[in-house]
Order: sequence, then C-alpha cells, then structure tokens
Amino acid sequence: AATEVCTRTTTGRAAFGSTTNALALGGGLTLYETAVNVTTLSDATNRYSMVVGFYDSTTANQVDAVSFVYDEGGVSTGSTASANWQVVTSSNSTRTWTTTTTAVGAGTWVKLGIIVNAAGTSVGFYINGTLVATHTANIPTGTARALGFGSQILKSVGTTARTVDIDYLQAEMEFTTPR
Repeated sequence: AATEVCTRTTTGRAAFGSTTNALALGGGLTLYETAVNVTTLSDATNRYSMVVGFYDSTTANQVDAVSFVYDEGGVSTGSTASANWQVVTSSNSTRTWTTTTTAVGAGTWVKLGIIVNAAGTSVGFYINGTLVATHTANIPTGTARALGFGSQILKSVGTTARTVDIDYLQAEMEFTTPR
C-alpha cells in the first residue's frame, strides 16, 4: 500500500523515513530503494523540491546526503533548475551534482535506487534498474556524517497541496565487520 507525503503551506515540509542520524556510511555495503509517484509537478505557482535517499536535514540544502533530488526551480544550493532527476553526494556541505537525462513524470511510478560500496568511496544511482550516475567524491562517511533515509517534499512557493506517493522504502546495510 502506498503512503502519501503531502504539504499544503508555502513553506510546508512532509517526510516519510527514519530519523536524520540513523546510519553511517563506510561500514559496509549500503542499499536504498523506493518507488515514488510524483502526482503533480512543481511549477512557478506551486514550487517544491523533493529529496529521496540518504540525508541529514529537513531542509533543501543538505549538509550530508547521498540522494536523488527533484528541483524544477533550482532551490537547492548547487542544483540546476531542471525537470529531470538530479543526484547529489554532499559531505559537510561540499556537493557533487549530476543532472540525469530522466525527466520526472507526473503520475508515473519510478523506482529509485542507491548503492554505496562497503568503504563509502563509490555510489551508484539507479532509475528503474538502470545506472544513471556514479559519484566518487563528497560521499559522507563515518559517525560524524551520520544520515537518515527516506523521502521528503519541501514547499517554497504557493499554497495548493502537492503530494508524492511512496509504494515502498527499503534501506539495508551489510556490515563489513559483523556486530
């Protein structure tokens, strides 16, 4: 069953996921996967950004993150105003961005996946099972850069409700050294 994340106010925020300090990358192979449906696209009248994956804040500008971003208005620091999915790795606010060739579609389910290698030195970003970007820089690792995981929508303009449906969320870490 799908969960709906919805925000109605101009600066409203809504999220589905863990606390913002649930895990530390670099201690084992780490996976994240979800299926999302952006029901209505962001526009100049009702603008929002969306962060999906690993992150440490409930704001558009993540200090530490390994995530997909939908940011049609270019609200997040370093992102591009784009109708396409973007990916970001950010460690202590130093960011690496890639804009994919995959457009965010209204009313279309999409599977987003992230695979972080065991050492936390490489990240693969997948859309519907296809690798769309690999990052090897600015990957937050260790407990000082702890992250949460999930999906969040962050409204910045307008008061009309905007929603994102989430079918499932899976986050998993296979520890290099078992506990």
